[in-house]
Formats: sequence, C-alpha cells, structure tokens
Amino acid sequence: VVSGSTGGGGGGGGGGVTTVVRKELNISIDSIKARLRPGEIMSKSVTIKNIGVRNLTVNIENLNMDDFLVIREPIFGLAPGESKELEVDVVVRKDVTPDLYLGKLIVRSGNEREEVPMVVEVMSEGALLDIKTVIDSDHKKVLQGTHVLTSISLFNLGGEGRKDINLTYIIKDYNGQEIVKGTESLAIETQLTFLKEITLPQSMEVGDYVFYVRATYNGKIASASEDFQIVTSVITTKEKIYIVIIVILAVILSLVIYFFTFRDRRKDRKKGEGKVELKSIMKK
Repeated sequence: VVSGSTGGGGGGGGGGVTTVVRKELNISIDSIKARLRPGEIMSKSVTIKNIGVRNLTVNIENLNMDDFLVIREPIFGLAPGESKELEVDVVVRKDVTPDLYLGKLIVRSGNEREEVPMVVEVMSEGALLDIKTVIDSDHKKVLQGTHVLTSISLFNLGGEGRKDINLTYIIKDYNGQEIVKGTESLAIETQLTFLKEITLPQSMEVGDYVFYVRATYNGKIASASEDFQIVTSVITTKEKIYIVIIVILAVILSLVIYFFTFRDRRKDRKKGEGKVELKSIMKK
C-alpha cells in the first residue's frame, strides 16, 4: 500500500490523503470452464504468485460454487517472489440438474481481491446431440442495447432421420442472474449450423456475461456456452486495421518530409560553402 499526502496552503486550506492499493498477486488463469455430466470431475491447476515485496496470507473462496468447487488448500502463505500451484476440483454430483451454473473463484490477500469467473455446464447422460456455439472476436465486446451474434452448430449423434429439437437461449451474469431468455424449435437430420442474433437490453450493465444455448431432445439435454463483455466503447478489427494503416502512412510521410528537408539543407549548405570558396579565390 502506497500513501501520499497533499499539503494545504495558507489561509486555512486543507489537505487529503490518497491511498493506492498496489497489486501483489498474479493468477495464471483468466477463467475456469467445465463441461461435465452428472458424476464427473474435472481438476484444474491454478498458479498464484506473490509479486509484491512482503509476506502474504492468501485465502481462497468461491461465489455461488459451493455445490461444485472443492479447494484442497484454502489458506496458505507466500513469501515475495514465491508461487503456489493450487489444485481445485470441479465436481458434479449425480443428482445435479443439467443446466448452466456460474460463479467465481475468489483470491484474497489483505485489501486485494482477485476474481476468476467460473462456468460449469452440466449436460445429460446419454444425450444423442452435440452442440457448439462460437462468438467471433469482433462480437466478444459489445455496447449496451446492441446485440450479440453467435454461430450455433448442432450434431445428431443418434443415427439417421429427422429430429425435432427444442432450443433455449439464455444470457446470464456471473452472479447467476438470468438477463435474457428465448426459445425456438427446429428440425435436424445430420447436422445444422446457423447464426443467432440476440438483442441486449439497454439496462444491462458493463461487465462479463455468458451466452448459453440448451438443446433438448427426447428429454435429454446438450448444451454449449460462450462468454462476452459489455463495454463502453468498441474498436472492431477493421477499425484496428485502419488505425494501423494510418499510423504507417503517417510514419512514411514523416520520413519523406524529413528526407526532402535534409536534402534541401545539404544543398543550401553546399551552396554556402561554394560561395565562401569563390569569395576566397576572388580575394586572392
């Protein structure tokens, strides 16, 4: 923690104290995602490093993940520069209802709190469907009140023949709150890929969210999810390319101007030197 004070001037002026919390923890992962069936377990290794200059006591907790997360060592110490490889288990009990479960792994030390978003997708045993959803990089960050665009692919694993599928689309935040929900029915024979555009409410706050699609057929559930962010401003890939091109052109133009300016100066210098030599000769 770094503290600084601002002095007060004469005539009764006041001062204040500004406190800045310096980051002392580094966590090796940005998120934890598990796609499991009832009765399955996934282990995840998370490395936590003390990047500060003092000894730390680190506490590992969770938000909304009590039913899924097993933390083997919830409290430990770290010396400056020391790292700890933490093993966490995501456990899905056999009686868990297939659905999307969201929460956070929370790492605390003193006044510092780091959060690692967690996504646990529970699918049915013996589902004869597979599903995949992808939000491309240009739509991973969107503005309030706009939309999120995702590609959805369905695969029939149960043999030939037309099957009627019920799809549910849900957007949730990491507190588990359901923001948007919609349903539709469609038919699939072998596989099907399509684009889905979901309109986002203007009231959605800036932050991290998850798009979840659930396919139901014959009482079995298959699912997929993809994370995205709502931000205050967006720069698309095309705009980034335009910015790079403009910067390159500006550098080239600066070099050209410098080259011609330098060349003209050299010419003026040579002319000046020639005049001096001519005057010297005439004096002789």
